[in-house]
Amino acid sequence: MKRQWTPEELVEHFTLLPDENALLSNKSGANRLGFAILLKFFQLEARFPSSQKEVPQPVVSYIARQLDLSPRAYREYEWQGRTLARHRVEIREFFGFRESTLQDTEALTKWLCQKVLIYDYQESLLEAAAYQRLRELKLEPPTKDQVERLIHSAVRTAEETFCATILAQLSPESLVNLDALLKTDGVLEDEQPQFKQSDFNILKTDPGRTSLDSVLKEADKLKCLRQLGLPKALFANVPPKIVHHYRRRASAEPPRELRRHPDPIRYTLVAAFCWQRSQEITDSLVELLIQIIHRLGINAERRVEKELIDDFKRVDGKLHLLFRIAEASLEHPEELVKDVVYPVVSQKTLQAVVKEYKSVLSRDTCKNL
Repeated sequence: MKRQWTPEELVEHFTLLPDENALLSNKSGANRLGFAILLKFFQLEARFPSSQKEVPQPVVSYIARQLDLSPRAYREYEWQGRTLARHRVEIREFFGFRESTLQDTEALTKWLCQKVLIYDYQESLLEAAAYQRLRELKLEPPTKDQVERLIHSAVRTAEETFCATILAQLSPESLVNLDALLKTDGVLEDEQPQFKQSDFNILKTDPGRTSLDSVLKEADKLKCLRQLGLPKALFANVPPKIVHHYRRRASAEPPRELRRHPDPIRYTLVAAFCWQRSQEITDSLVELLIQIIHRLGINAERRVEKELIDDFKRVDGKLHLLFRIAEASLEHPEELVKDVVYPVVSQKTLQAVVKEYKSVLSRDTCKNL
């Protein structure tokens, strides 16, 4: 139960109603206050507090004021003994609850496996679902430690069933390939085994900066994953949260730890990792290719812009250049062009003039179109 309560919340959840006050008629003092606190606590939480300290002081004070009693009386309430047991029985009967039995906890474990654990393994969610299920069945939950053990048992049972199902779908060749990913021993050198990085750890690495080399590395990873021979529908009907749960566990463990798991768990962990990693690498390859194409486009635009700028550069003093070319040609009409013209106007300048003329001509043609 939370520790802080607003006045509005206290009125809503801890106000004693007439039929509840009727239960207090034969009680007095500390027993009267203790019973009232247990009653309202159970009404809200569908369980009894594990200790006196679990009940927040604002709740104790609010209920005590309604009974014209001092909050200190709650300290005198006996937390063990026949009086407490009798009060609990009376409260359970008032709300229509009963104590949970071994059969009830076994049924709850089975229910968690069939209805909750097929979607999520989060412990807080499982605990909330367990308490809610017990409330719906009007069963007083066992102790907190017992609930935790029940949840762990359910998780273990669900995991064994799930991993056995995954293992049954994997071919012998796929099992060999998955084990090969975890190998860290290389070829013998001078009769001593050499350590090598496992392919599993290589598959964990990020693509790095955008480049052709990174694209090729990601492509090699994808090829490695596809060569494992995993069935296409291996996790097709499994909720993404469950697949991610096993993938996250596999990512957090080094190969030597993964090799220590029993076969069903080991193969499920590695297969889930490879299944999701294949999808991620495919996405990263697409992203890398898009970035490379974008970069090529930018570079191409820059080259075109440079060429256009060069095309539009004007050659200054073209009329004066024409005069000098004409004058030199008239003075030496019989001589070669390179001997008459190039000394007056360089070949490079003439090329620039021709290029400018063609650029202008091309623009005029486009406008006419």
